[in-house]
Amino acid sequence: AAGPILDALPRLSDWAPSFLGSVLAALGADAAPVIRERLADPSAPAWLRTVHALALVQLHDPRAADTAAEALTRVELHGGPDDIDLAVALLRVLEEVGRPEHVRFAIPCVEAQHHGIRAWAVRAIGVLGDERVEPVLVRSLGDESPWVSSNAALALLATGGRRLVERISEQHAEYAALLRLTLAEAEG
Repeated sequence: AAGPILDALPRLSDWAPSFLGSVLAALGADAAPVIRERLADPSAPAWLRTVHALALVQLHDPRAADTAAEALTRVELHGGPDDIDLAVALLRVLEEVGRPEHVRFAIPCVEAQHHGIRAWAVRAIGVLGDERVEPVLVRSLGDESPWVSSNAALALLATGGRRLVERISEQHAEYAALLRLTLAEAEG
């Protein structure tokens, strides 16, 4: 049942990838293997692979993490809009269903030119990482994009808890205000 819909997607390039991803996700978990297969195809256009990645996020497909991690190694992190969208979608897959061993695929993305890739990278690192990713996240606190730096603060809280955030706040006065705000928001 998924085949005809998947085959029609290349003709829908002017449609929103998030909508098309939802359409694919509505096919259900039985469609996940073929969607993963299409995501893994490096010859497919980046926008189409983005659709597949977004569908797998919605399907919460745990096997998609390996596919997304491998695909992320082939994405041009300093490329155009379609590459940016694909990198973000792949990082969303890792954040949603990745395992700790996938953190190494997200770390290089904090050096991407586009702030959206960097922000999603620190989000994924926060979900997948542990205290060993602290140096990467601390560097990201100083990112020029407030979206990246605030996500880095949340990622530090997720990986190391309140004590880690308080320690970093004491060691790095330039980030203290952001980290205090993060702690206050986390406490509700």
